[in-house]
Amino acid sequence: MLQVERKTNIISLTAFLLSVVSISYSFFGFLKGSAVDLLPMKQVTLFVEQEANGAETLRIAAPMTYVNTGFSGYDDVIVEEYVEFELGDHTYRHDWQYFGSFETENGNFKRVSKGSALPFVINGGSATSKETMFAYHPVDCSEPDLDCIWANRITPTDFVNQAVESGRVEFKFTGRLSSGGRQITRCVIRPGAELVDALLFTSSKAAGPVCVKR
Repeated sequence: MLQVERKTNIISLTAFLLSVVSISYSFFGFLKGSAVDLLPMKQVTLFVEQEANGAETLRIAAPMTYVNTGFSGYDDVIVEEYVEFELGDHTYRHDWQYFGSFETENGNFKRVSKGSALPFVINGGSATSKETMFAYHPVDCSEPDLDCIWANRITPTDFVNQAVESGRVEFKFTGRLSSGGRQITRCVIRPGAELVDALLFTSSKAAGPVCVKR
């Protein structure tokens, strides 16, 4: 009888400890919530796009990779992505426009669109990666000044000239979360003759420079 009671007590104690561990684990997950990180990219893509009026503008694309180390069920949503870079005394901002990829066709870059850039979920305990194409958008200016409204637009020639003069361009990529936070990663390219030639003088007018984490 005593041995049976002892076994029963051990089983009860084990069940109690397991329930405590389970509750503690769930409570820790609740306190932690979602935990999203934007991983640094090793390369960016710069390419030239021709607008309806024939003018050329510089575009930027980058692999935006997120990891959510929160527990399963603690999801978050990326509601906006944008990239900022500074040339001279001006800071440019380009916002996400569409998701896509790049393929090589006859030695040239070919852009493949995979749909408009829209908010997407990052599930707890998972990772998500998308190649985001960014584009300039008009600025909401207090006065109808075209230089102000289109301040984020830059031509490939202006970009190359200013980038070569400064010797470096730092890109700051941001992903804004529905939970209210922002994830940021920065990287730097060092423009040289290869980038100048690729953007201005090749038929594809695209370059994929290495972007070193800052």
